[in-house]
Amino acid sequence: MRSSIDPTSFSTSFKELITSITALIRSEIHLAKTEVKVSTKNFVRSLSKFGAAAALGVAGLGTFIAFLVIGLGELLDGRFWLSALIVSIVFLVPAGFLAYSAYKNLISGVSLETTQNNLKQDQALASHAVDKLTHQDNVTPLRTAENSVETEAVIFEKRVS
Repeated sequence: MRSSIDPTSFSTSFKELITSITALIRSEIHLAKTEVKVSTKNFVRSLSKFGAAAALGVAGLGTFIAFLVIGLGELLDGRFWLSALIVSIVFLVPAGFLAYSAYKNLISGVSLETTQNNLKQDQALASHAVDKLTHQDNVTPLRTAENSVETEAVIFEKRVS
C-alpha cells in the first residue's frame, strides 16, 4: 500500500538537503585547501633541510678534508690513500643519513587525511539524509555548528601551526 506524499514537504526537504550538501562541499574544499597549505609548508621545510645539508657539506669541506687526509696520512706512516678513504667514510656516512631523512620527508607527500575522513563521514550522513527523505521523515542538517568542517579546519590549522 502506498502512502500519499505531500509535494510541498518533499520539495522543502529536498531544498534543505541540497543547501546542506552545497555548504558541506564548500566547507570540505576549504579544509582541503588548508591541508594542502600545511603539507606544502612541510615540503618546503624538507627541501630547505636538504639544501642546508648540501651547502654545509660544500662550504668548508675542501680544506678541512685536505688537512685530515694529510694529518692522518702522517700518522699512518705515509699511507695517504688509506687516510683519504677513512676521512671520506667519516663524512659520507652522516651526509647519507641526513639525505635519507630529507628524502623520507619528501616522499611522504600530501595525504589530506582529515579531508578524506570527513568525506567518508559526510557520505554516510548524506546517505542517511537521503534515506530519511525517501521515507518522508524530517531531514536533519548534515552537520551542526559544533562539528562543522569550518570548525575542523580552524582546529587543524591551530594544531599544525
